[in-house]
Amino acid sequence: MIIDSQTIFSWDQNIFASGADVVSTNIYDMAPHLAANAAYVPDTGIGEELVLVASITTAVTGGTSIQPVLQSDSNTNFATALVEFPFCSAIPVASALAGLMKFMRLPMGVKRYPRIALRTVGANAAGTGKAYMVKDAQFNQIPSAGNFVVG
Repeated sequence: MIIDSQTIFSWDQNIFASGADVVSTNIYDMAPHLAANAAYVPDTGIGEELVLVASITTAVTGGTSIQPVLQSDSNTNFATALVEFPFCSAIPVASALAGLMKFMRLPMGVKRYPRIALRTVGANAAGTGKAYMVKDAQFNQIPSAGNFVVG
């Protein structure tokens, strides 16, 4: 995967929260040529597909579960017509280990400004994550276990 710095939503962002959404540090503008918040409907059905990646970089502790969710809106304040697309069902904290990656193709219906939210249930005490968008992704990622040897 080649990661473009312009398509990084968050990088080693803390996921400490108590039953709330931890929203990505950055949002992506699918129409930077237009004035901010100008009306625009992205056509995600034409061209090559984009893949969203959400990963855990430091194991999550505390709390009950975590769930990556793509959120998009036609306004940068995400208060007008928020649309959500969950990557997957909620992940139990016991399974939210470093190296866990979840993928989702950019769906039809996404609005001009997408961001990634990590929805937490319970009070997380530790954990960090990354979220970004790439053109090509290897979906069979092998999480690093520390003792993995090739040869």
